[in-house]
Amino acid sequence: MFVKTGPNAGRHNGKMARSGEWSLYVRGGNTRNRKVASSIYTPNAIDVSSISAIRMSFWYFTRGFLEGNDLALEYSHFANTDDDGWSMLKQWNVTQNRSNGKWHRGEVEFQTDEFNFVKVRFITINARKETQRVYIDNVKFQGLAHWKTIFYETFEEGNHWGVFINSGDNAGRYEGKLSSSDGWTLFLKGDSDATDSHESSSIYTLNPIDVSSFSILRVSFWYYTRDYLQGSEFAVEYSFFANTAKTGYTRLGQWGLMLQNGKWYHGVAEFPTDGIEFVTVRFVTIATMQESQCLY
Repeated sequence: MFVKTGPNAGRHNGKMARSGEWSLYVRGGNTRNRKVASSIYTPNAIDVSSISAIRMSFWYFTRGFLEGNDLALEYSHFANTDDDGWSMLKQWNVTQNRSNGKWHRGEVEFQTDEFNFVKVRFITINARKETQRVYIDNVKFQGLAHWKTIFYETFEEGNHWGVFINSGDNAGRYEGKLSSSDGWTLFLKGDSDATDSHESSSIYTLNPIDVSSFSILRVSFWYYTRDYLQGSEFAVEYSFFANTAKTGYTRLGQWGLMLQNGKWYHGVAEFPTDGIEFVTVRFVTIATMQESQCLY
């Protein structure tokens, strides 16, 4: 289903396979002037018109990766027959728990919305040397059952904040061309005063949401960064109610600067309810940043 594009991607025969003898690879040095020169991608659009969500899982092995070098998975959707460009799904990098020289599992899910067809591709980001290489094996592409929507907010007139509200001076509602669909978005500015004892501004669900009839929850959203730098991050967190007592917030996931500022990217996080009856969700910046650094 996959092919390579460019000189720094290919198929490898040898010990660098999770199973069997073959794997695919993408080397560093494949991004020039922010344009991807090499990738592993699906040349033929995949028909997803009959499913509501997709799960992709795979195994990857990095060699020579440093902090800041990432493997990224992107997708391009077709709302009729026209390719809509590439959007970031998720990035994976080298950390203490995901070191070079070991196989690690990657997984991501995304909703098809009104897509009819989709393509996917693997690329490297910020890996400038050809000796920096990531091997990919055992790629699985699954269609998922339909999800029931609890709420869907676009923050337009008449709806305004929807189920959300802001906390603090650096969060609000914005009207302008930055909206991914209509005219309004919510925003979170950086907070240079944020410390462990002084929490950043946030956007959160005002009233507890009844989730007693669900076993797993998904938060899906689109986001756009302005003037973010490496290390600038925001998080999605949730707090549940056991009996009537509200717990502290638990982090679902965190996102930072993707390939570049000024583009819309898709974010998704899931968590099991485990008997939780009510829950609140919030977006919050988690790194000290200036007010000019903004999340939409």
